[in-house]
Amino acid sequence: MSRRALCLAVKDALQSKFGWGDDQCDVTEEGQPVSGAGELFVGVTEGGYRCGTQNSLDELHGVDVVISRRGPFSPHDRHGRTVINDVALGLEVLADQIKALVHANETLRAKANDYVQESVSAAGSVPGSIYGFCLPLWFKGVSRPQYRDGAWFHSEQPERYAGLSVTVSFDGAERLQSIADQS
Repeated sequence: MSRRALCLAVKDALQSKFGWGDDQCDVTEEGQPVSGAGELFVGVTEGGYRCGTQNSLDELHGVDVVISRRGPFSPHDRHGRTVINDVALGLEVLADQIKALVHANETLRAKANDYVQESVSAAGSVPGSIYGFCLPLWFKGVSRPQYRDGAWFHSEQPERYAGLSVTVSFDGAERLQSIADQS
């Protein structure tokens, strides 16, 4: 529930900032583009989580944002210059914008807490009795560009190279709970 709440809050923030719909930005498995996505897709996926102490559930959660861009719009030998450094949609430029939006964003943390409360209320727990996140997501790093095949983009063509992606990773969103109040 916690990581999914963070993912939904990140998706909401990205869609609001960039004016994207679900066909351009959504919570997906492994950040993979949805079927029918266009040239650019931003997938939000659950990162890992770990416990920081033995006396309580001091959970530190992460989220990954995978930026995927189809490649057939440029010749294979020009991908570095065209894709990576393209000012309008370049993977690095967009990764920097996402990093600036999500890193230490308290509004995003509050939205994730709203999602936690909604899911707990739907499960029949008393609203307000569940601890939310006390620390926001923190920028962790950006992967190097990774070539993606046609299957990544749900292509019917067996393309060996269909595009590129980078992953922007965030971690450290802390959620405290007593062991008795696990949810």
